[in-house]
Amino acid sequence: MTDHRLLDKKLAFIENRIRELRELAQPEQIGHDLRETRFVEPETSDSPAIRERVEHLHTGAVEILSVARYNDQIMDKRGGGD
Repeated sequence: MTDHRLLDKKLAFIENRIRELRELAQPEQIGHDLRETRFVEPETSDSPAIRERVEHLHTGAVEILSVARYNDQIMDKRGGGD
């Protein structure tokens, strides 16, 4: 069985870090500060910023967790869960 509480905790940690990246971003520094350029690159750029990639990974993790919960519910209904 999937440990949903542990996964929820890890996803919450990632969500907090994504929020912090957004709050701490200094878009006016893009082009002058390599770190800001890498993390805050505008979405119109050909290469997505690291922040944006992390957000996509987070979205994928949420979807995987949703499927795992669904599968666990099916197993519980069939009597296969612990």
